[in-house]
Amino acid sequence: MPKLHHLLIAISVLIVLSLPGCALSPQTITVVPKLSGTGIGAATTAKRISIQVRDGRANTIVGYRGGIYSTAAITTADDLTGSIAREVTLAYSRSGYQVTEADADIRLVIDIETLDYKAQQNNIIWDIEFSAAIRATATGGAGEKTLQLQDRVTRQFAKAPSPQENENLINDVISKLLQRLVENNEFLTL
Repeated sequence: MPKLHHLLIAISVLIVLSLPGCALSPQTITVVPKLSGTGIGAATTAKRISIQVRDGRANTIVGYRGGIYSTAAITTADDLTGSIAREVTLAYSRSGYQVTEADADIRLVIDIETLDYKAQQNNIIWDIEFSAAIRATATGGAGEKTLQLQDRVTRQFAKAPSPQENENLINDVISKLLQRLVENNEFLTL
């Protein structure tokens, strides 16, 4: 009987020690896209543009980190639309557009449609997939144009990604989408 008692204690200790490794904590990601100044289509004439960014997602949850529980949500911080609007404004300003609130020649609305994070642990390797989709609508005197952009990246990690690794992954994909938008020379020709 004492051997069984010691065995049960040893099993209990192993179970307790293994639990923290399975439970992952929630993360809040700050979206801060970075757009380069190279390759951005320049305004043919000094056009005035207004820029609005809207978050069309049902909630701020991007996905879940994985593990045995689905309580480890990854969410976006509150200033998602503001940080995107600031970076897009800088990019268009560098291209010769005058960004304004009123009397704009072109009204640009960027809708964040999806941000989707998926984590899967295969043995010891973590497969992480992040995808994003935006819709941009430009309205001007000659009509309206809509541009759908989406991107997806898959990465592998030896352990569950840290908050900084997840933030870098998400910001990289969003930055690529926005870079493609501002580099599209035909989109704002209205």
